[in-house]
Amino acid sequence: MTARLAEEHLAARAAGTVTLVPDWLTAAVLADMSPLAAARRQAGLDLAEIAARAGLGVDVLAALEEGRRSGTPAEIEAIARACGVDPALLLDQGLVPAPFEGTAGRPRRRSARRR
Repeated sequence: MTARLAEEHLAARAAGTVTLVPDWLTAAVLADMSPLAAARRQAGLDLAEIAARAGLGVDVLAALEEGRRSGTPAEIEAIARACGVDPALLLDQGLVPAPFEGTAGRPRRRSARRR
């Protein structure tokens, strides 16, 4: 979902038109928040709870939410189901951020432990 679509959603709601996008998702997109993080917050669960329900590692879920990793459709669907939301909301083209280019935003690898 893009900001343009979110704005159209708000305009449709103001006009009394029924929309298929929930308000919490529109607000998240307009606030530049990850839709995955918004779905998790909407569910009232923390990273560990959603990760366990979705069968993913906490580090994987965090990387997906932060855009450091792009998820497979199966991962995104599992997260959506763990959050209790329609997977189509999170599988929309362009909704889940692509991973960052280059090394910016990536965690540094630790070198061998020094004595």
